[in-house]
Amino acid sequence: MEKGCTIGFEELDEILGIDGCRGFVVVAGHPGAGKTTFASNIAYRNATRYGRKVLFIEFIERKELLYRNMERLGILLHEAEKMGLLRFVRPPLPGGSDGLRSLLQHLSSAIAHYDPDVVVLDGFSPLLYALNPGEARSYLQTTLYEMAHSRGRLVVLSMEAGWRDEYGGLAGAEFVADIVLFLGVRLERGVASRYLEIRKCRWSPVPFARIPFVISNRGIELILPPRSEKSGGVGLAALVLYPMGTDVYR
Repeated sequence: MEKGCTIGFEELDEILGIDGCRGFVVVAGHPGAGKTTFASNIAYRNATRYGRKVLFIEFIERKELLYRNMERLGILLHEAEKMGLLRFVRPPLPGGSDGLRSLLQHLSSAIAHYDPDVVVLDGFSPLLYALNPGEARSYLQTTLYEMAHSRGRLVVLSMEAGWRDEYGGLAGAEFVADIVLFLGVRLERGVASRYLEIRKCRWSPVPFARIPFVISNRGIELILPPRSEKSGGVGLAALVLYPMGTDVYR
């Protein structure tokens, strides 16, 4: 087993400076960009390759459907579950503010009881939007961020971003997170072109980067720049070849 934790890809871990099992990561993106696939890959890789206990909290998709869809992409969540390293939870969405606060408290208790190394929350946006801005910021800061840093966990929060509001609408999560990744998708000649943007990273001197990727039967495949011969890794100079607005698909 590998040491530490992963964001799902060794090359991306290197770029982001992932070291150990600690941090609060937000994965935001367009509808259909691959957020759930990205989150599932993080859960799967940490469990099966790194031997980490993973709690996967899913607010949208049913377990059977999610597992079947991910299996088609080579992300075998059922195998991680059989290893005893992944627990899947799909809590019911509450009605009313009291029900919402009760659910958030229940989630915190469930996380404390299972004591995972990695927590993945997918489809969490509606809960944060239902809170007032002060409550949402407080939950992000005092619960999720502290859960990551005080307890030494990797906490991954998957959030939705609208087509016209991709630089906002994250309920303040972008200010609290250590890393913010944005998954975008656009149509190019009738084909979906996807890209990953590193919007924020506290651990590595990467001011901005855009990395195209595809989703195939092997899961998510990042199309990374060539490795630097001097450093043996992916260099910053190579990454900034993809500035914002650059069409890397033509």
